[in-house]
Amino acid sequence: MNHLFRKALNDKEFHIKAFGLYMILVLFFLFFLTKNLYRSEASFVIKTIDSSKEHEVGVPIFGLTGTSSKQDSEILIEYLTTPDTLDIIDKRLSLSDHFASFETGISERLWPWSTKEEKLALYRKRLNVFCDENGSIIHIQFDSSKRELSQKVVTELLSQGQIFLNNMNQNKAYRKTIFSKKLMQSNKKKLNQTISELEKFQTSHSLVDPLSDVGVQSTILADLEGKKVAKRVELNNRLKFMRNDSVEVSALRNEIEEIENSIAQIRGHLVGTDKEHLNSLSFGYEKIKQELNFATKAYEQAYLQYQLAKIEAEKEAKFFQIVSHPTIPDGHVAPVRLRFITIAAFIFWAILKILQLSVAIIDEHQD
Repeated sequence: MNHLFRKALNDKEFHIKAFGLYMILVLFFLFFLTKNLYRSEASFVIKTIDSSKEHEVGVPIFGLTGTSSKQDSEILIEYLTTPDTLDIIDKRLSLSDHFASFETGISERLWPWSTKEEKLALYRKRLNVFCDENGSIIHIQFDSSKRELSQKVVTELLSQGQIFLNNMNQNKAYRKTIFSKKLMQSNKKKLNQTISELEKFQTSHSLVDPLSDVGVQSTILADLEGKKVAKRVELNNRLKFMRNDSVEVSALRNEIEEIENSIAQIRGHLVGTDKEHLNSLSFGYEKIKQELNFATKAYEQAYLQYQLAKIEAEKEAKFFQIVSHPTIPDGHVAPVRLRFITIAAFIFWAILKILQLSVAIIDEHQD
């Protein structure tokens, strides 16, 4: 056996036959068991509506920090390679069926017993997402044995990336406006409660504005005081030439008494001890009015703050600016058959020379 092995190692004719058989197997593998892979690619830039914020990093707003376009690019690249993205692509383009069909080379093909991890590994092997040296332009490349499928996958990845970015924008805007929105809602609730209190106060006391009633009553009171003074002057004048029990004098005294009763009644209504007197009602009304004014101003300020927060959040909204659209590949990128054949031939002759050298060393030691 050893003699035949040594003879084969030194037989050039055997070398040629073995090399020929080896190359036939290599060529069979290259042309029948592997598939040409066609690459579609696209590139884009993440832009901010407010260009002055594109390069900001960690700008605190309400205790939160912003993210730069570079950080967004890193997050987006990570998302496009996740199982979630693969599931979406698979559902829309039946990528698993393609990976399991004869259109995929046998060395990479998925089988009925293949796991989700193996499918994800093949997806990531075919997908290449990276940034340029400046970290501004993102490139997406996908390899497939079908030209149209490569383009469709890249197109779908762009679409899913934009959706993911929009969701990030919405979540960020929600976090930045939630404080001012809650404050606005709280102030609005307080405003509505104060308005209800004022309406209840006016209804229960049958008053629109106690302060205006006070003004009216004060005017009437001043008018009565004037009449009282005039009647007393008239009474004093009549007493100079009339008897104290005369009809005219008695009538004047009755009028003055009625005026005094009216004055006392009005004063009691204005500043009496009863809770329903206008003085007490005015203070209660004025208190509610002040609360209403404060609640109105607080709500207006909170509403303005909320709108400003929304505007700031919208300024930070980001979108894709496409640099190059997904291409339909023409030539394949893999396998590079000439290079593969050259490497295979080199490996064959390297193994042959190593075996010949090993046998020669063994023979030399035996001698």
